Amino acid sequence: MRCAKELGFDRVYLTTDHVNLYEKYGFVKIDEGLAYYGDVESIYTQSLESLAPQFTDVCLITNDVLSLRAFYEAVFGGKAEGNEIHSALTAGGVMFVFDYVAPLQENEPFRYVAAGGANNVIVGFNVDDVDAEYRRLLDLGAETLNQPMTHPWGARSFQFRDPDGNVLNFRSVGK
Repeated sequence: MRCAKELGFDRVYLTTDHVNLYEKYGFVKIDEGLAYYGDVESIYTQSLESLAPQFTDVCLITNDVLSLRAFYEAVFGGKAEGNEIHSALTAGGVMFVFDYVAPLQENEPFRYVAAGGANNVIVGFNVDDVDAEYRRLLDLGAETLNQPMTHPWGARSFQFRDPDGNVLNFRSVGK
């Protein structure tokens, strides 16, 4: 990308049959077309004006990809793609990536990785009705950390854990 920018290009294009891959790198799907071999491919573009870091995903390292992704599918809706080693779910504009810990730990650059919530990050989401979401998550059997409460700044929120112990926050902003 930097090479293309250095050559004076202000935009790049690519075609691919990959699904939910290039979006996380800032590419925008602009069309679909028939490839020379007969399959449909997506056409993507990305501006080279700004190569600033872009938020792509929240990666959750786990000992049980399938259980963790099922929890997130139940909470956020949608259907994850992938398998017991690596899966991804896009919901509410966020891509959740679920990676099995063992292969990562066998790979030298990722030896620092461990499974289970580190409890030093809270992933937050705005919802329409915190109280309705709280009741829905109780019905799902989620471990809630507190009941919905209204804060002095007007937001109403509660926190809960996913099956690996990661903390999530649902909030409604006062109107």
